[in-house]
Amino acid sequence: PLVSWISSLIKVWPASVFAARAGTIILSIISIPLMVSLFKASGLRDEESLASALILASGSLAGILLGYITTPDIPMIFCWIAALHECAKALADNPKRWLSAGFFTGLGILGKYTMVMIGPVFLIALLFHPKKLKSPWPFLGGLVCVLVLAPHLLWLKDNQWITTRFQFGRGLMSEYGVAMPLGSDLPPAGNSLDSSKEAKLAHFFTLPDDEQPVSKPKPTGFAKAWRGLGDYLGGQLGLWGILLIPMLFAIFNKRLRKRADWT
Repeated sequence: PLVSWISSLIKVWPASVFAARAGTIILSIISIPLMVSLFKASGLRDEESLASALILASGSLAGILLGYITTPDIPMIFCWIAALHECAKALADNPKRWLSAGFFTGLGILGKYTMVMIGPVFLIALLFHPKKLKSPWPFLGGLVCVLVLAPHLLWLKDNQWITTRFQFGRGLMSEYGVAMPLGSDLPPAGNSLDSSKEAKLAHFFTLPDDEQPVSKPKPTGFAKAWRGLGDYLGGQLGLWGILLIPMLFAIFNKRLRKRADWT
């Protein structure tokens, strides 16, 4: 639902490309000062370190898409940044900020279910500060997250959990967990009479039997895991793109400097 909300300005200005993208642009602009504040809270104080961190965060393919294409990932990425920011502030000196961290976590889940993976991040941060676990604020933040999700969970209950079945089926079983309607009750053109114009069009758009694509057997077991790892690594390389060159150069240059210092 969150990606629909950030695109809702199209209701105000129909047929406006800018209105359709305005929510995405606004989120990308707001994320910049949030990231600066987050980096400072993480110890990056000087201008050079801040600039490098912003380039690495915003110059990747994911960072570029954050300000252009509207997908469910976009509000989730923004909420991830905001939730991390509030977590850092809560761990520093204001434990009440766990409430806003829980709020942005709930919003992020409404953008994309992948947002639940920030839960282990919060847990690891709290384990490094065990005294913080004695405070009620982290748990109240979790309650805020559940309250934000409550309307969506009720909707899922009334609609056979359709989105969760779809996502888990697609992600874990490589197949859709729900029936996908074609969106039309019209009969396929291939069933038309051979002498009709519809049949000629159907013949144009339909491959002959001897040219039909042959589906390859899906990998299983180790082959499936290996293929999944390759797809993941390829996706990461695609996301970082040309930024990998200066990153690798910086790492290589740092090692050369250490060797020079030893000699």
